[in-house]
Amino acid sequence: MTVGLTGDSDYLVSTFKSVVEHIHKIALENGRRHRYANPALEIIHTLAKKASLPLFDAVWINDLLMGAAREKMDDETFTALLRFSAHRKEDDATMDSGIPSGQDCDNVRRDEAKITGFGDPSPEHTLFDQVLRNVGACGAQKDGWQDDAVYGGLVAIRDIPGLRYYLPEAEFLVTLSKAMEKAEAEGENKKGCKPFRVRKAAYDVMLAARDGWLRSPVLRKTLVCLDFPRKLHSTATETFRSDHQSSFLGMMEILSEDRYWHSYLRREMEIWLPLHREGPVHALHILTNVGELLLPGHSNFGVDKSLEEILEDEWAAVPGRPSTELTTGLLEPLAEVTRQFKDLLFFTESGQKAVLGMVERVIPSLESRHGDGYDFLGDGVRRIIDSLLETLREPMPLSSRRPTYW
Repeated sequence: MTVGLTGDSDYLVSTFKSVVEHIHKIALENGRRHRYANPALEIIHTLAKKASLPLFDAVWINDLLMGAAREKMDDETFTALLRFSAHRKEDDATMDSGIPSGQDCDNVRRDEAKITGFGDPSPEHTLFDQVLRNVGACGAQKDGWQDDAVYGGLVAIRDIPGLRYYLPEAEFLVTLSKAMEKAEAEGENKKGCKPFRVRKAAYDVMLAARDGWLRSPVLRKTLVCLDFPRKLHSTATETFRSDHQSSFLGMMEILSEDRYWHSYLRREMEIWLPLHREGPVHALHILTNVGELLLPGHSNFGVDKSLEEILEDEWAAVPGRPSTELTTGLLEPLAEVTRQFKDLLFFTESGQKAVLGMVERVIPSLESRHGDGYDFLGDGVRRIIDSLLETLREPMPLSSRRPTYW
C-alpha cells in the first residue's frame, strides 16, 4: 500500500522529520532507550518507503548525519539513518562544483582538507569519512548495492559542501568504481545487479568533486588503474541524455589539462570523440590538449569548422613550424589522434583525402627548408609521417558507415 501525500503532505513530512530527529537524539544517548533507536528507525524507514515520495531536503538530512558522525553514532544506527538519506528531495540537492576564483586545485591535499581551526577535522570531513566507511561496508555485503543505505550514502557524499577539497582514499575510489558497474560478474542475475540510481549517484559524486579529485596528482594513478573514465562513460551514456554526456565531456576536459592523462585519452578516444556534438567546446579542448595542437585560436573554432577541418589546418601548418616544434614528442600525439580519426571512422571520405594531402606535403616541405636553417630531418619524424601515410592511404571500406552519432 502507498501512503497518500496529497492535502496534508507538508504536515506528514514535518511529522516524519520530528520523529526522526527524536530517534536521532535517543540514539546518541547512553540511557536505556538507546537500544530501541535502531528498530524505531527501521520502522520509520519502512513507512517512508511506502510514502514513495522524497520527504527530506538535502541540507536537513546532511546536518542530521553530520551530527551523528560528530557524536560517533554506532555504525548500525548510522547505517539505518543513511537509509533516510535515500529519500531526500533531489531538487534541493546542494551539489558543489567549480573552484572559486583564484583557488588552485593542485594545492588540494587530503591532509590539508581535514584541518580546520586548531587542527580538528571539520564536521564535513567527519561526515565524509563516516559515510565512506558505511557505504563501503554495505556495498561489500551480499546484495548490498540494493540497500537504501548505499544510495543514501552516495547522495549524502555528493551533497557535502566543498566536496572537492576532501580527497578520498584509494579504497573509496574502488567502491565508487564498483558502484558504477552494472553487475559484479558475468551472468549475475537481475536481482544482483546494481540499481541505476546507485550507478548515477556514484557518477554524481565524481561530478560534484571533479575540480578537486580529477585534478589531484594523488588520485590519478588509482583512477587510471581503475579505468575510471570508462566507468563514467558507461553511466553517462546509459540515459542517452545530452546533459549527462556533456558533463562527462567536461570531466574529460579537466583530465586533458594534465599531461599525465594525454596518452590515456588518445588511446581511449572512442569514449569521448563520438560524444562531441553534446559538448563541442569540451571536445575541441580535449583534442587540442591531447593532440598537442599548436595553431593559435583553436578555442575559437568549433562553430565554423569541424574537428577534421581543424586537423587538416594543423597538418597544413606543420611544415612551417620552427625547428623546436618539429620533434617526435610533438608530432607523435598529432599523428596518433589523426590515426584514431581514421580507425574510428570519424573522417568523411573527402576529409580523409584532404588530411592525407596535407600529410603528404610534410616531408618534401621540410626537406626544402635547408636555406631556412633546418638542415636535418630526423628518422623519428620520417617514421611518424610514413606510418601515418600508410594508414591514411588505406581506402575506406565500402561496407563501412559512419555511426549515426557522428
